[in-house]
This record gives sequence, structure tokens and C-alpha cells, in this order.
Amino acid sequence: MTSGESIFNTHTERVEASPATAWAVFLKRAQWMDSFGSRRLVSGTDNMPGAVADVTMAVAGSPVRQEETLFCEEARRLVVRITAAGTAMAAHADFQFDPIGAGCRIQVSIHSWMPGSTAEERTHMHGLTQEKIAADFARLREILRGAR
Repeated sequence: MTSGESIFNTHTERVEASPATAWAVFLKRAQWMDSFGSRRLVSGTDNMPGAVADVTMAVAGSPVRQEETLFCEEARRLVVRITAAGTAMAAHADFQFDPIGAGCRIQVSIHSWMPGSTAEERTHMHGLTQEKIAADFARLREILRGAR
């Protein structure tokens, strides 16, 4: 969904692992996110509110992005603010892990801002982002299937 200068993407994935197991693998993004390069903690305590990390993506030409932890409840919820160096783009990402039977449901919500973008650019970015989220979390689900 797009509106104004923002985009809102959501995805829900059911995995056959406990929230604690899913959380542990989720934090190791290089294992399941093919575009992930590296993450370096810049300040604060990792995964605690106020922590800041620089993230590089494996996609050539991608700007370094900064991720600030806004909220973290281990194995339950992580909320980060993402800004990309040298761009006006920003996003909030909210990841929730809820127990369901013997597994868990992971809910992802990403609200991105693209100041100065056209409706067509936002619609295009929404589609690309939705496809990327679905593919990444399908890989996470498969990795977790083997980690049981």
C-alpha cells in the first residue's frame, strides 16, 4: 500500500520453530537474507533501545544504512529505524514473534518514506519490497525447518 510519500509493506510467516529459536536465526541475517552484507555496532548495547549499527548490503552501489534499535523484547519484538546514508529514504521496521502451537508466527511491518518520489516510483518500490520480504522470510522458514 502506498500513500503520500510513504509505503507500507507487511508479511506474515508461520515457522516450525519456537520464538526463541526463530529469534536466534533471525538475528543472523547473513544466513537467510541474500542481500545482507555486514552489520557493525556503532554505539550502545546491541539490540537494546538506542543501539546504532551500520549495515552494508551485498548489492553493489547500495548506501550504508544505519539501524537504530527503538524497542526490543528478546524473542518477541524488535523495532528499528533505518536511514540510508546520502538519501532521503527512511523506514521503521517492526518484527514480531508470536508462539502458535509448537511453532511461531513472524509478522513483519515496514513503513518507508520516499520524499520527492512519484506515485509510480512508490508503487514499484512497494512491489519490489513485498517480493523481497516474502522471499527472505521463505528462506528463513526453510532454515528454521532444518534447525528444529
